[in-house]
Amino acid sequence: MDGKLDVKKQQISIHSLNDPKSDVKVLLSSIKAWSEGISLIGSSRVVLLDVLWNPSIEQHAISHAYRNGHIKFVHVYYPVTSKWEVDKIEQQMRKKYRSNVLLSRNESRLILHVLCQRITYQNPW
Repeated sequence: MDGKLDVKKQQISIHSLNDPKSDVKVLLSSIKAWSEGISLIGSSRVVLLDVLWNPSIEQHAISHAYRNGHIKFVHVYYPVTSKWEVDKIEQQMRKKYRSNVLLSRNESRLILHVLCQRITYQNPW
């Protein structure tokens, strides 16, 4: 999905992913193509290919996969190819942690915070 896909085709794609009877298992999309109100509760994995400067944009993208009533764990992956990317991801995670500690007021935000922190990374350096 990208920003050029019309709304009807976006909705068909989203419905296919969320339908447990569907054969659709993967939805590729840019973060900026996702708009308010999109619910991707059929997903359990989010792969973020870019390190964004604003952690709230990443949090917003992840929250599409984790909505009220969602019972699966949502795993977030940050594939990295360089030490620079690792440093940027660690910096973003620290920002997210600080903002969640300060802003977490309800249980769902806290659960989302905990799930977002489940990143497996083995430093090759």
